Amino acid sequence: MAVLCGTQFGPVEVTLRLHHQPPAVDTVRWDMSVERTLQSPAGELIVTSIYSGDPQTLTVPAGHLRLRVSVRNRAGASTLTTPPDATVEHHHIDLWPVETDQPPQVVHGPDELAQHLR
Repeated sequence: MAVLCGTQFGPVEVTLRLHHQPPAVDTVRWDMSVERTLQSPAGELIVTSIYSGDPQTLTVPAGHLRLRVSVRNRAGASTLTTPPDATVEHHHIDLWPVETDQPPQVVHGPDELAQHLR
């Protein structure tokens, strides 16, 4: 699964939280949230940047996992013409086990950047 960033300079703050069941959707703190089911037969999830050689391997429950990726300020970050002094763009991943594959869905949004890319 790939997540499109707004910034061309970074950095992007990424946080992840593992749950036992789906968390509530936060429409106040995040501009957009999307969900997708992944399979992790080995119980591992690798988070990395296509520009970085420093992948993070996380231990997760083996089997089907539902990921909710929430983003904030991608549109604002996309307008920057020089690297920022502080993190502007934020992503959060909620992760929980599910029994079966479920279709991808937008649960909140789209944000300004996604509307522009349609």
